[in-house]
Amino acid sequence: MVETKNLYQNLVDPYTLDKLELHLWQNSNSPNGILFNPKSAAIYPIVAGVPVLLKNKISKSFYNNYENELLNIIKDNQKIQSQIETRSNNFSFSMEWNAFEQNQMDKTWGLSTDVRLEQFYLETGQTETSIVGKIILDAGCGNGLLTAALAQKGAIVYGIDFSESVFQAAPKSNLSTVLYVQGDLENLPFEPNFFDIIISNGVIHHTQNTKSTFSKVAKTVKNGGLFYVWLYSRSPKLYFSIFLRVTDFCRSIVNKLPLGWQIKIVRFATFILYYFKLWRNIKMDYNTLLIDIFDTLTPKYKHYHSPVEVAQWYYECDFQLPILSHWDNPYGFGIVAIKQKMEQVPGMNYQSNKVIK
Repeated sequence: MVETKNLYQNLVDPYTLDKLELHLWQNSNSPNGILFNPKSAAIYPIVAGVPVLLKNKISKSFYNNYENELLNIIKDNQKIQSQIETRSNNFSFSMEWNAFEQNQMDKTWGLSTDVRLEQFYLETGQTETSIVGKIILDAGCGNGLLTAALAQKGAIVYGIDFSESVFQAAPKSNLSTVLYVQGDLENLPFEPNFFDIIISNGVIHHTQNTKSTFSKVAKTVKNGGLFYVWLYSRSPKLYFSIFLRVTDFCRSIVNKLPLGWQIKIVRFATFILYYFKLWRNIKMDYNTLLIDIFDTLTPKYKHYHSPVEVAQWYYECDFQLPILSHWDNPYGFGIVAIKQKMEQVPGMNYQSNKVIK
């Protein structure tokens, strides 16, 4: 039986990969405490069971509640004070998943969790029995519904997200084999070669550099493990390509506005589009459309890629030939590969342009 405490102990400092000391101050399913790096004096709070593996994220309320406990460990108040959060997480996806929670939605992108689980099996080549005991990372877990479903099937699952959605997801799961983490995919709090399977659905194209993030995440896949990503692609159809460029232009304006204005614009756009669709006899769930508009208009970054481009990333990260799935989706594609360095074969070397004999 895996204990939640063991899941905490597998986490490392995301910026140095140093081992962390675990200090829990409540014996419950959602304890508070810290993960502490004695080498750098970095402090990572555990809030209601969720480790926050980001720099300087000790809230003032957390410090006030646990000042004595912190001083017993660090013994240098100045080092603690320097890591207290000075501004809130104004991350667009926090707004998006807050809307999901407030509207009590049970579907993600219009799909039930059961359907998403079946899609996971289909696109990764896994089965309900093959994932039992596997260590899985849901990289950019969002609402955490798929994360919890995989744990219920017997996997050991970490769900990580930069947004505050993990604090909404964690209380819904009482399994000791799932842990939600607030963290950054560009600085993962895991050692290399740790995961049997990593899935990342529509996430890394929202980071500053998709290829760089892909490479960093790929390092944490075990040899023989799987890495699945779903990414946006440009449509070959002219009308859809124009639509994407128009919405990207709108997004470049909206995401620079204060959060309050972003929310108002998203709600207004949802209202207009919903009733326009009704006028055209197109029925759509209002809340699902709201989430879609959040995803369209508010992200800071949004990159587009091709399967050939991503296949090269896999090759450079020592993966076998990838398999393409979900290829007929107008928005993007899924692609998966096994981590196992390919033997060089006769042919043209793309780096040197010399024929390999």
